Amino acid sequence: MPDLASKAALGAVLLLCLPGTAASRDLFSGTFTVDGQTASAGSSNATDFADFFTDAGLTSLFAGYTTSSAATADVSLRGVPAVLSYPANSTTLRLQIPSIGVDESFTGATRDDSQQLALDWLQGQGGPAVTRFLQQAVATTPVDPMAGNPNSLMSQMGASDFGSALGGSGGTGAAFGARGTGGSFNAAARFGSYSASGYNTDAYSLPLGYDYGFENGMTLLLDAPLTLVDTAGAQSYSGSVGVGLRVPVPLHREWANWTLTPMLRAGGVGSVDAGSVGGIWSASVTSVLDLRLSGSSTLTIGNMVSRLQTLPINFQDYNVSYELTNFMFRNGAIYTHALTTWRGREVSGSVFLIDTRFTGDALYVESYQEYGAYLSLGNPVRGTGNTLPIRLGFTILSGDNGYGGFSLNFGMSF
Repeated sequence: MPDLASKAALGAVLLLCLPGTAASRDLFSGTFTVDGQTASAGSSNATDFADFFTDAGLTSLFAGYTTSSAATADVSLRGVPAVLSYPANSTTLRLQIPSIGVDESFTGATRDDSQQLALDWLQGQGGPAVTRFLQQAVATTPVDPMAGNPNSLMSQMGASDFGSALGGSGGTGAAFGARGTGGSFNAAARFGSYSASGYNTDAYSLPLGYDYGFENGMTLLLDAPLTLVDTAGAQSYSGSVGVGLRVPVPLHREWANWTLTPMLRAGGVGSVDAGSVGGIWSASVTSVLDLRLSGSSTLTIGNMVSRLQTLPINFQDYNVSYELTNFMFRNGAIYTHALTTWRGREVSGSVFLIDTRFTGDALYVESYQEYGAYLSLGNPVRGTGNTLPIRLGFTILSGDNGYGGFSLNFGMSF
């Protein structure tokens, strides 16, 4: 066991020491032009970037700027191209987003007032046009907190359902022991680092759960993961609550065990930095088939289908609706082999492959694959329904449009 622990620790250190990518792009950036002069500016905070379109902001970029100067900016709003402009001798701010046919003008008593009107419009007062903007961001950029990438709320909710369903087997061999009754708590910690299209993302997750086994073999699942995602300095916070029931399906085979797990979940995400807020509800069914290959090896096959739909949110200054409906298909295989024992506990190693695909509304990453391995340390007493209380592993992720990264995972049950 000391050798195995040393190798696992060394692997984790090597992953953390991998060279990083180049500096991340700002979520909001632009090239400004005033009186023939140009300047570039950017920020990963929506409000800070909007301040560049005030008189003080334009003066900070151009010493010769006046309130009557013509000003134009080609900008990227969370990756969506747009044009913002003030005509000469006018307080009207014009916003054009060609990809979704938006051409809006905002006229206040001053240019500062016009800037605030445009910001209010983007936070939800634009109605259906803002929904089109959000859908465009989800479909064409890898950084939207709601959907469109593996670290978004939509993807993480589906992954949580899949993980909860596999928690009772997961290739551990526990499915072939006597099922325990009573409850157990589960806690985990996960760090991930990802990149795509010049954006760098770090994700920190704290999955929390509770399982309760009944005498009839069914298990009640409660799951509440919390996640912090940092993209180019813009932080978003998300969480969800899932309720499911793992139901054994009789096969009458000593070498096979099958369960079905229906699950309902609701979650929300918010980011002041990115200027985004929203919610999702989902319903899923996961099939888990455990096959005993030998006395020390098992193969677990998991298949999930989930329907996910966004919810309109009216919170403080935000009144937005993504209006997305998607189906998520997550299929994976886990091979587990008993390696040794340590102080009466079984130590096993697992390798896995998981494929995730979406249908429905357009997403930037509609399919991605995860590959990885983990070490598990079991209880001294088998057949308690909690045979793998400690797990340490890593995952490599690769998806559409060059989206990729890795994560380190630690979990335990008690």
